[in-house]
Amino acid sequence: MINFRISKEYSNAYIKCQSRDLGNEIEISKCNLNFQTRTHNPSHLYGISYIFRINWFTKYQFVKYIIKFTIDGDPSKTLDFTLINLTIDCKTCLHKCEWINPTAVQKSGSLHSNTLIYPCSSDYLNYTYLYTTAVSTNAIDILSSPNPPPRQEFYRTRYISIVTFMVVPLMSLLIYMMLKRRQQSR
Repeated sequence: MINFRISKEYSNAYIKCQSRDLGNEIEISKCNLNFQTRTHNPSHLYGISYIFRINWFTKYQFVKYIIKFTIDGDPSKTLDFTLINLTIDCKTCLHKCEWINPTAVQKSGSLHSNTLIYPCSSDYLNYTYLYTTAVSTNAIDILSSPNPPPRQEFYRTRYISIVTFMVVPLMSLLIYMMLKRRQQSR
């Protein structure tokens, strides 16, 4: 269970989500949002159907994202989520995923959409291997099509191949040197 509470002088909001450990990933889903705009106003409860997945070994950074949800199909009723600078860090990070929206362009969302949002892994936004300098950049909208164009897949595969061919010989050489040094010290 994940809980998040915001309280201000005259209003408050509460988000409660379910989470599941999937091994190398965590899935966050079935979020309920309860908010009250004024102290004496009734509270409102809405379900958020998006499914979020994050990798245990990836550091995530979301900067300047504004997601606007229309409530009950009425354009005059909206719920805006603003992420100024959110970082999700891990102890043993191997990758870094950055979603940076420098101009703070608003995105539209639907509370009833059950779209899977898997930052960087499925839509190929800025994804960096922390032990290399290989970066794949593409500004695909957070709530757009989850399928990357074939050309993007080719470039991502090429970067992974280049990194693999650079890292494997280097690691082999380091292991060989360590073993040789250990044998000489005996």
